[in-house]
Amino acid sequence: SIHLAAILNIPIVSIWNITEPVHVIGKFPDKFVALKSTTSCSPCYLENCNKEGYLKYECYNQLFPKRITNEVDKILEEKL
Repeated sequence: SIHLAAILNIPIVSIWNITEPVHVIGKFPDKFVALKSTTSCSPCYLENCNKEGYLKYECYNQLFPKRITNEVDKILEEKL
């Protein structure tokens, strides 16, 4: 969990779409990376996406695995 990582000062990459990371970033270490989509509907605070067709869960589709692994790689490089 993000909270446990913060307590233990462990770097973390987190994914935010339906909620907003700005409410919690101040409580976490400098190594906290919050990835967020740039869709106009994010953050929506909805458990289920109300979009239809190809736009359904567009916010998650923007977060390509490569974008996430790039951030993880940056943290790992700093630790080595």
